[in-house]
Amino acid sequence: MTVDSRMDNGMYDALNRGFAQLGVDGDSLMGWINASDRLAPGALQTACDVTAAFPTSSG
Repeated sequence: MTVDSRMDNGMYDALNRGFAQLGVDGDSLMGWINASDRLAPGALQTACDVTAAFPTSSG
């Protein structure tokens, strides 16, 4: 685990910095869940299925 505690420009700036430090390629599917968020049953499988069905889409 890496902890990076420094001044930033808000939550989304901090998230972008964290994702940038992961060093994954552009083909990876990434996301985050906040403390009170919940994933519906099957949500991750659906995300994987959609990504596989549309491999050239982004965003």
